[in-house]
Amino acid sequence: MNLDNNNLKEIYNNFQQKFPLIIESLRNAKANERLSHAYLVHSDDTEVRNNFTVLLAQIIACKELNNSPCGVCDNCIKFSKSTYTDLYTLEPISKSRQIVIGKDKDDPDTIRWFQSRFYLSSISGAGKKIGLIYDADRITVQGQNAFLKILEEPPKSTSFILASGKPGSLLPTVISRCQTIHILTNKCTYNFSDNTKLFELLLNIAVNRKGTLSAAVNASDEFIGMLANLRVEAENSVHVKWKKRLDSIENIEQNSIKNMILKRYEASIEAQYRLLREQFLNAVYSWFAQVFQIESGVEFQSLANPEVVTGYMQSTEKILEEEAYWFLNKTEKFIRNLKWNIDEKLAVQEFFINIVITRSGLTAENAK
Repeated sequence: MNLDNNNLKEIYNNFQQKFPLIIESLRNAKANERLSHAYLVHSDDTEVRNNFTVLLAQIIACKELNNSPCGVCDNCIKFSKSTYTDLYTLEPISKSRQIVIGKDKDDPDTIRWFQSRFYLSSISGAGKKIGLIYDADRITVQGQNAFLKILEEPPKSTSFILASGKPGSLLPTVISRCQTIHILTNKCTYNFSDNTKLFELLLNIAVNRKGTLSAAVNASDEFIGMLANLRVEAENSVHVKWKKRLDSIENIEQNSIKNMILKRYEASIEAQYRLLREQFLNAVYSWFAQVFQIESGVEFQSLANPEVVTGYMQSTEKILEEEAYWFLNKTEKFIRNLKWNIDEKLAVQEFFINIVITRSGLTAENAK
């Protein structure tokens, strides 16, 4: 993650305000030199989870014991510039979005490669190596078993931070060797570029009675276009992460190594796309789920993500509770179908046509 010093300060202030006991506990542990060698950060919000993971890494690396993170020591400055060279990260880059054990230490972006980094001499001389594993629940069982040894007997001055939204997918033996920090918000941050357009699209097609078959086809085409935009977002974000590695290809003579790097690069794009696509579909479900909650009598301010349905609250048109329930069931089926990799375009068209048919005058009972 590329975070400048102002962003890190903002992130720290935000967590200190919302989770003061957690922050104070970590600062006390740092001051008394009692920080754990391994943490498991559990949060239901990806952005919150990743931001806290970086903040925790900075607290660990900071040279100041009584005021961490101080923001002014060499290590904090390196964090703010993303130049802390003894920070190693691992995340899913395969098309299946799994973190695999790997063939050996020279097999990049695998558990064996990741572990080997911590047995090398410090590059920066800072004396503190930190390993971050994003989406740690995506580590295969074989990879988790291999990782246990370094968790049990970590090299000197080494800390690990595992970040996960589904810690129950980790082996109990892995969880038991980490100190778990729960950063639960009961909400998700939807930060893909078309999030506003998506919620407007759902509002128009499901609420504002733009109920014709041609409207359904147009809505499905727009929806498919948003999915295509997600792939562009994935390509751009992965390219930034891989730029140095891609630039180094020119100096590699062996075609087999070049092809391996390019293959992993493409797999990383696919993994990032699938992650964004999952968030996108979760946003669709969140919209319909919260509309149903509103029509069932839940107060707007009590919703997990009220900002998602602001447009619905402002609309003069409303959905009946029975209709909202039917829409929610159809949304669950729609998302389930897409996860089974059926024809994406047909699934999207069927979904919007079903919504339009219901909004055109059929009752939820007749539309089943």
